[in-house]
Amino acid sequence: MRIGASILDSGTSPASTIVPAIRLHLSNHQSQISCTNSLYSCAEYPRIEYPPRYLKAKGSSVSIEGWGKAPPSTPLTLWQSIKANLDLWLVDHGFLRSLYSNRFCLPGPLYRSNQPSVARIHRYKRDLGLKTIINLRGYNPTQGRYQLEAKACEEAGITLINTRVHSRGLPTADQINELKTLIDDFETPALTHCKSGADRAGIFAVLYCHFRLGQPIDEAKEQLHWTYGHFRSAKTGILDHFFESYIRYRDAWKHQHPAATEPTFLEWVNSDYDRDIMEHEFKPRGFANFWVDWVLRRE
Repeated sequence: MRIGASILDSGTSPASTIVPAIRLHLSNHQSQISCTNSLYSCAEYPRIEYPPRYLKAKGSSVSIEGWGKAPPSTPLTLWQSIKANLDLWLVDHGFLRSLYSNRFCLPGPLYRSNQPSVARIHRYKRDLGLKTIINLRGYNPTQGRYQLEAKACEEAGITLINTRVHSRGLPTADQINELKTLIDDFETPALTHCKSGADRAGIFAVLYCHFRLGQPIDEAKEQLHWTYGHFRSAKTGILDHFFESYIRYRDAWKHQHPAATEPTFLEWVNSDYDRDIMEHEFKPRGFANFWVDWVLRRE
């Protein structure tokens, strides 16, 4: 389902554009995108239409009401900055990521990596001409690493898109459709990241390669690989199980209907995909889980 919102500046008068209930806060703008709890008429301004999980604004971060308040547009105080950096570098294990960014480039270009530091965001803007960052860890304005990332994107003029992808659970059909719309729309050069750049960045890269680059799932699923730090034997292997289930379904269909057109991945998602059954089917292995959960401390 797509939702819309119209930009309301001071002094505007109601007109005829109908939008659903949603409130957004732009962290580096005084203007506010705002609606009430029911459909009503808003001012006739350029329409913004994006799925509800990742509304965006150029050079700013955007939050949907119910996810929490948007980060402050004013600079962090000295104490806030100290706490934010402690969260990024110690609590979130940024000191380990300073040694290795796990960054790889896909055509587009779309870069995939682990959580970038402020310095890396500015360097990527300078060296790569980065226009978009897709944060797969969700909107977390109370966490220091998010505050620093949002502030760095504002300073660099990079569009920050926040969405949440899980590494140990499967997305719903609606979430897959929302991600497809995001993937079809975002501006490149872009960077997508999770915490480690292995699992959530991996499933996003698979969907990007399939939906935007046109790669078959058989080829695209190689974005989930141990060379990126992904472990298919742990709980994170449910992501491999997801794509391989489609491949088995497609191959069985082709065998039973040799003259018919095979179902696409999105057709399967919207018709025969059953997330609950698939999550019940998958059985991880104990040692791999210990390694991923307790040694690597993956989210």
